[in-house]
Amino acid sequence: MESSKSSGDLEEPTYRVYKRRWFVLATVAMLNVSLNILWISFSSVASSVAYYYEVSPSAVDLFSSVGFLVGLPVCLVSTWMVDKFGLRFTVTLANVLTFSGGLIRCVSTFPGLEDSFNKTVQYWCAVVAQILVGMANPMGFCLPTKVAQDWFPPHEAPIASGIITLSFVLGVTMGNAVTPFIITKKEHVPYLNLMWFIPSIITLILGLFSVDRSKPPSPPSKSSAAANGVHISYSKRLKLLLTNKNFIILAISVGGSVGFFNAFISQIQQVMCARGYEVWFSGLCGALVLISGIIGGGFSSFIASKTGKLEETAKITLSIGTVLMILILELLRKSGLDWGIAISLVVGGFIAFGILPLGMELSEENTYPLESSTGITIINLSAALQGFILIGASGALDTDLVSSDQAIETCTSIDIDPEGDNVVKAKDKTHFLMLMMCHTCLVCVVFVIGLKSKFKRRDAERLEIPETRKSFAAQSLTE
Repeated sequence: MESSKSSGDLEEPTYRVYKRRWFVLATVAMLNVSLNILWISFSSVASSVAYYYEVSPSAVDLFSSVGFLVGLPVCLVSTWMVDKFGLRFTVTLANVLTFSGGLIRCVSTFPGLEDSFNKTVQYWCAVVAQILVGMANPMGFCLPTKVAQDWFPPHEAPIASGIITLSFVLGVTMGNAVTPFIITKKEHVPYLNLMWFIPSIITLILGLFSVDRSKPPSPPSKSSAAANGVHISYSKRLKLLLTNKNFIILAISVGGSVGFFNAFISQIQQVMCARGYEVWFSGLCGALVLISGIIGGGFSSFIASKTGKLEETAKITLSIGTVLMILILELLRKSGLDWGIAISLVVGGFIAFGILPLGMELSEENTYPLESSTGITIINLSAALQGFILIGASGALDTDLVSSDQAIETCTSIDIDPEGDNVVKAKDKTHFLMLMMCHTCLVCVVFVIGLKSKFKRRDAERLEIPETRKSFAAQSLTE
């Protein structure tokens, strides 16, 4: 346990940071990894999953979109839950929901037991499982800045927030990249459900032992102590957030970026197989953009932390990243561009993903001293809504492939059964990709032009006298 004590005109409380903070951080990060693995793993092998459950690819899309749908009402409930019952209760409930979803998926297709259920029952069991995971997702999403503010000192808070935020990306990376190399035909789907059930077991056990309280006995910093001293009702907090111009800009733009990312990853296999790319290569492409994104997001957080230029770093990152993502979407419309797509995904992911951790930190600065989880949850609500619309539009904008593309598509070459009733049919996703281009441009314009950030938490940290900091925190509510 590390401690520090400073003096002022009034008696200064003791600020401590505890080694347990790293276990709390690891638990929340693992929660987001395990639930995002379960969320995305079906989409990464959509054709094999469609054949196994004997449904169409649009029915497979329900596995990812239903999470967004149930996440919309749960978002506001989850932030109230963190406020009312604290971090420990929220983490435990999210772990239980994720574990339950993984268990249902595993049992309904478990080798030796799967014959006890017909395909319709198995499919709807999987949908119920995805609903449970979707309910857990907003709970995990609202915790990065909550953990950072309550458990970490200011110089570590951006790193802690960045690690948890990027844990979403790591979970999607594992589910999207590893799955296609293991699940090569429909008979492997039961093993997919068994394999990705294991992380939720580990996370549940870790959470029960490591998160034994919601806050440390002593606050880690001046700003944390001042924020904890400001108590307002949940309804008033929502009103303050929804009338905060900078926060609305962040909710639209950062939420839009997350929604774009979720839609992109959930549809990449169907987009690429229609252009003749193999399922393993689409999985590899998903891995490249996500892994480079984790590294790039960490690098962006480091640069912002060292320079103190949080807003400038975020705007430069998103602007360059938007141009690169438009290039990537254009390349995905073509066939035979393996190396070009792979390289562009690495560079684009490295730069574009920086907006995720930086956006969370900007939200914390602009909403201080309000409970940080409330703002993050509203951003997640925006992300879920935009992601749900984009994924829903994907199916609605599908068109038939032209004859030249029908000759090279690989969507129907996986476990194909010409005599069956559920042959997967490849579709042209050009209109969907164009919609994504327009969406990411709009998000960038709103963020770069609209955001004029304030740094309330940083200013509070500079004040020396405890009572002055509390007065500043209270005054910040009216700005």
